[in-house]
Amino acid sequence: EHLRRVEAELERDHGSLAAIFDKFDPHHTGKLGTNEFKHLVSYIGFGQSMVEGMLADVDPLGTGEVTEQALEAFVGRVGGIREMLKQVRNRMASPEVDDEVGIISGAEVRTHYRQDGGKSAGTLE
Repeated sequence: EHLRRVEAELERDHGSLAAIFDKFDPHHTGKLGTNEFKHLVSYIGFGQSMVEGMLADVDPLGTGEVTEQALEAFVGRVGGIREMLKQVRNRMASPEVDDEVGIISGAEVRTHYRQDGGKSAGTLE
């Protein structure tokens, strides 16, 4: 029973990460550049002060590219999506944190709109 719940949680994490990664990979390359990764991290809720450390973790060779697998491995190392978001909440609640968070102006993010009762095939520019 416990193993089944763990497997279900891992599958949910994978699906959620894939959806988030996809939003910041508008050209479907399977990789995020440094700026795209920074936008993704801000979207999740981490402040700019944490970006460089996270970038060094997901791109240790400094290639300037982050794959979905590298992001998934990073999230696994911090304990999964729930634990990562718990860390975000704790940081935001701390009076010492002075980071701006959210989608950075100029971020290229794919969005969809509703059309004929479903999600659009194209994106809004």
